[in-house]
Amino acid sequence: MAWPISRRSGPTCGRSPCVARWTPPSPDEGSQLTATASYPAPPGAAGGWLLPPRRGEVPRLRLFCWPYAGLGASLFVPWSRAAPEGVGIYGIQAPGRESRIAEPPLSALPHMIERLTAALVAEPDLFEAPYALLGCSFGAIAAFELARALPRAGLPAPTALIVFACRPPHRVQPVGPFSALSDDELVGRLQRDYGGVPDELREQRELLRLFLPPLRADLAAMERYAPPPANAALACPVFARGGADDAQVRGEVLAEWVRWGAPGSDVRGLAGGHFLVRDDPRAALAETLRTLGYRLS
Repeated sequence: MAWPISRRSGPTCGRSPCVARWTPPSPDEGSQLTATASYPAPPGAAGGWLLPPRRGEVPRLRLFCWPYAGLGASLFVPWSRAAPEGVGIYGIQAPGRESRIAEPPLSALPHMIERLTAALVAEPDLFEAPYALLGCSFGAIAAFELARALPRAGLPAPTALIVFACRPPHRVQPVGPFSALSDDELVGRLQRDYGGVPDELREQRELLRLFLPPLRADLAAMERYAPPPANAALACPVFARGGADDAQVRGEVLAEWVRWGAPGSDVRGLAGGHFLVRDDPRAALAETLRTLGYRLS
């Protein structure tokens, strides 16, 4: 399905004017999406904050992707393997998970953004080509705040922000407090509200103990989140994507993201639920590439 809601400045042929600065690859470029991500992954970039692409090429477009609350950059390893030539997928790896499991997770979004921005400022080569930002649920709000912070730090602005399964900043609802919930109560509530906790994770207590600290930290960051003023729209378009079966982010709410983006912003509904990026990575990647003017073969 598609919600026919947009904020366009003119015909874009399905592509934002802001992403017309690079040349999309030919339709026969690209590779098949693999079903699972492997770990360990290559060493991180930007002080461990980025999981770089699997290929060594210099991309024409970089896409920095922030995962769902509690998850790590390996969510985007299948995307990195399948992305067409010229597109570099960089998963954002916050402390406390996967390759950074030994570090304490951060529970304040401004602190996360400050540290990641400083790490990216130290890697100016990452910004020699155009880049876009993408985030899933909690990661969408984090990516939005990163899009605001990077130009303030003297880096180029992103050409686009793509958000999946997230309410816009002014409609973020308190998701807790979770601090008073036991592990079982927390997992039960998340499963009831979002249906996103795999059975194998709930049944393996050791894995659950590794997963819960960064999850709690990300949820605490959302509890404390204060949106910017209403006049703080981004200079780039925002492309909001949501699952038709996502009971937590309805289409009419998702549509309000357009007020936070430049002309060309739009909203589309996709098959799936809240975790559509995790559950159907090929479809989510294909939609992302289509939005940016590329094609998944």
